[in-house]
Amino acid sequence: MMSSSLADIRGKEASIQKLTEKINRIRDRLIREKGTNISAELKLEDELAEHEAMREELKKQLTAAYRIGSSTEGNLIADKLASFDERFSDDIGLLHRVNMNRDKMTRLFFDFTEKLEDETYQFYFITACPSQMPPSFAERLIFEYVEEEFDGDTESIRYPLYDNTGRLKFDALPQKRSLKNCIEKAFPRYFSSFFGFPSELDFATFIAQGIPNIPEAYVCMVFEIQEKKWDQNLTPDYLEWIIKTFAATHEEVPRFLFFFVTYIQDLHLNDDVGKPIVNILDDLAGRFDQVVHLKPLRPVAEADVRAWLLSIGIRNDRNIETLIDMIKKGLRKEDLQHYQQTKEFNMADLELVQQAICNYLDKQ
Repeated sequence: MMSSSLADIRGKEASIQKLTEKINRIRDRLIREKGTNISAELKLEDELAEHEAMREELKKQLTAAYRIGSSTEGNLIADKLASFDERFSDDIGLLHRVNMNRDKMTRLFFDFTEKLEDETYQFYFITACPSQMPPSFAERLIFEYVEEEFDGDTESIRYPLYDNTGRLKFDALPQKRSLKNCIEKAFPRYFSSFFGFPSELDFATFIAQGIPNIPEAYVCMVFEIQEKKWDQNLTPDYLEWIIKTFAATHEEVPRFLFFFVTYIQDLHLNDDVGKPIVNILDDLAGRFDQVVHLKPLRPVAEADVRAWLLSIGIRNDRNIETLIDMIKKGLRKEDLQHYQQTKEFNMADLELVQQAICNYLDKQ
């Protein structure tokens, strides 16, 4: 079977990126309409669901089409896996789609969760280039936290998921043009909608009195902050307000873990990129014991790719070598040059491979 060309793959990636940008715009509009215009709110929710479904379908097509190599010599990863005489692991789940490398940063996260065990709220800022897939890293941390603390039982912890995939759902940080409106409108509306409270006024009551009651003992809230959406005159003060607000919650309020994924293009290549944002987040982490800044996420070493392939049951080193060669053949010119110099891959490329492999193993 002839493989998809690299142009086809990059075209799908570009379409996914455009859909993601449109989804973020719809989410921003939805946040503004929450509690003010019911008909507009319902229309936007339908539009959001439609575009998210389109994006998921494109992601499936991308994974299925990801034949690493040229249009004449590549093979589907699924075809190659089928040719291996391997005993793949039976324990393949959502975590395997996001758990390649990042072990050092993951250990740091769990060190902090243990240190902050008695705190009612914790804030984790993850700052990275989009090519290093920071939302997937946040997803990994939450999945591993649920497994570590609750043995996989999700009854005691609430976190947002897509119903059709079980993957973690991210929302843009709800924001308006002024700090006053962020504090009085954007965040309370989002928070009340997240928990199904009838009114944003319930947010203040919840913080002060712990009511309405939330049945779960733990809550994870996850947000994305786009570099172009960062307002140096607003966002830092807004984030500090959120931190201070949850520092003064009632004792009946569940334990909150906040995750903020901040995208800064090319941060993995140049530590000076996005310095004003990085410095602000470093400052918050320095001033508040409950705030941790995990940054930056670096490209993944080939040795870590080999370790992941071994962990899913591919034990023959020649088979591992075959898959790594396929990965290399699918890289863009600049990414291949980076690999040749460093023996590292961008996580965005590797995650496509993880998806393709996990999709194949799910069907076995």
